[in-house]
Amino acid sequence: MWARAGGAVGRAVSLSLLRSATRSEVRPLPCQPVRQMSARVWCLATRPDGPAKASDFQLKEEPLPEPKEGDVLLEAEFLSVDPYMRAFASQLPLGEPMPGAQVAKVVSSRCPTLAEGRRVLVAAGWRERSVVSPETGRPGGAPVVPLPAAAPVSYSHYLGVVGMTGLTAYCAVHDLLQPQPGQTLVVNAAAGAVGSVVGQIGRILGARVIGYAGSDDKVAWLKDTLKFDEAFNYKTQDLAETLRAAAPDGVNCYFDAVGGKFSATVVQQMADKGRIACIGASSGYNDKTAATSGPFPELAIIMKQLTITGFQYFSQDLASEKFQAARAQLAQWVAEGKLEAKQTFTDGFQNMPQALLDMMAGKNTGKMVVRA
Repeated sequence: MWARAGGAVGRAVSLSLLRSATRSEVRPLPCQPVRQMSARVWCLATRPDGPAKASDFQLKEEPLPEPKEGDVLLEAEFLSVDPYMRAFASQLPLGEPMPGAQVAKVVSSRCPTLAEGRRVLVAAGWRERSVVSPETGRPGGAPVVPLPAAAPVSYSHYLGVVGMTGLTAYCAVHDLLQPQPGQTLVVNAAAGAVGSVVGQIGRILGARVIGYAGSDDKVAWLKDTLKFDEAFNYKTQDLAETLRAAAPDGVNCYFDAVGGKFSATVVQQMADKGRIACIGASSGYNDKTAATSGPFPELAIIMKQLTITGFQYFSQDLASEKFQAARAQLAQWVAEGKLEAKQTFTDGFQNMPQALLDMMAGKNTGKMVVRA
């Protein structure tokens, strides 16, 4: 009897424990918060007064939205560093991310036309990661440009010689200056990312090219490697004297990325009906008085009947057939060895501000790029 009773009690206890365990297993767990993605971004912290300083920029964490249908998550591989960024720092609202282009890798995709692993060119600014829609771009609707899966050149060159700087050079020479064989083309900032390409394209088209740079090493590179016809150190040699000696019949075409007194001097040496392509004014980026101090060579412009045209890269239709053809031509020249594409690299996303400071101090030759 006791055995049967004990057995019944045992079965009841076992059943009770089973029911308790079952209830425990099906009890819902507390909800865990979904961790939001974030990324590092460099923002403008203070307005530069004179030359920019590292303390003018602040590294922040920004939340990233969950990619929606059609979006891609990008991770920067190469980031562009350009003189216009210093100019933007004088106008950008404080706390805003610094602008700029980058070559990024698609690390996650909900876009049917961009697979994971594809590289793209995007104006995502000084951001480490970003979520973008290829339909609208970011920021300001800038297009997301897919890059070839088997690129004929290093992907970093899509920020330089086959990117913004190369395309600026191509348009300045091919569309605006249009040098004829034997005509004289003067290039300032000639060892920089744009100027070095301008001079080489001029040589390809048969122009006689005179370049100005800020060190003897850069001058030697222009003459020995890029085969400029003449090159001078504007810091140690008189600009007006070298121009009169090198271009006694006047300057037909002038590529200007500097402005200020440099350009006022060149204008005096221009030939009649000469052409000027103006793409920058770096002489005034660190000097708030430069734009109002002159000299202003209006009389020479009038008497010589000069044509001066400004060029703004970001206002162009970058997805047009014209730009795709120009990009292909530049890549072909690089592949054929007709175009030397020198780059200066800074490693680490955390060093974006220092790369800008180094470039503004003239420590780069060719294109300045940050390897993230």
